[in-house]
Amino acid sequence: MYRKLTAVGILAIQIGMSQDAPNYVYELWYQVYSNKSRGFNQYFQKLKEADLQTHSGRQRFVDLQPYSNTRVIFMPAKELGEFDTRVSSSAVFSKAFGEEEYHKYAALYNEAQITATSVIRKYRNDLSLNRDKHLREQTRTTAYTFVTLYPLKGPAFEALWHKAVEAYRKVQPDIILTAAQTIVGSGPQYVIARPLKSYGEFEGDLTPEQAVEKAFGQAERDNFNRLVASSIKTWETVLMDKGDMDTNVR
Repeated sequence: MYRKLTAVGILAIQIGMSQDAPNYVYELWYQVYSNKSRGFNQYFQKLKEADLQTHSGRQRFVDLQPYSNTRVIFMPAKELGEFDTRVSSSAVFSKAFGEEEYHKYAALYNEAQITATSVIRKYRNDLSLNRDKHLREQTRTTAYTFVTLYPLKGPAFEALWHKAVEAYRKVQPDIILTAAQTIVGSGPQYVIARPLKSYGEFEGDLTPEQAVEKAFGQAERDNFNRLVASSIKTWETVLMDKGDMDTNVR
């Protein structure tokens, strides 16, 4: 069920300055009106200034899907409990610029939304490759692959994806693949993020089945494809560009 989120309801996660990778991410997915998307972006650009000005320490990433009305806000956390100690964006904004300015920008944000939904995902290091090299400041675009499974097929998918990761480790060892599993919210059960410095980098990647065949041969590829067909309902990849609205990137 989609719901509209008010600006007061957007709560960012207060996280420490540890360099350790987060274990969870809270995501807000929006569809915005084309003629009001500029106002939506202005709100988050101003919120970025507020976070910097108040030294809030909050970490937030913003991605935009090219030629679409999709906007995504990512807020990472080390522990799930951090979602219960979140800091209000309205408070940070008002502290930096005053309540009158906050309400002006909040109106732009609220009026721009068509729909919004939220999910929480848990990062899966065991299903990832080179996650320690996944650096937001070096990322221009991210290819997100959303995997929706048939009922009770989680273990089967994880087994076949382990095979794909093993194959990539052999034939494309520098590729960065960060996997996460949805634990709160509906939609795809798994997401694989591939950070990119350019679109050309994505075009040069092997597909999972190509990697499996190159690493282990045609018979393993055929078996891999049979497992995919029996466990995966949908497999969709979208490219999202980084917006100029991130805070506390590292």
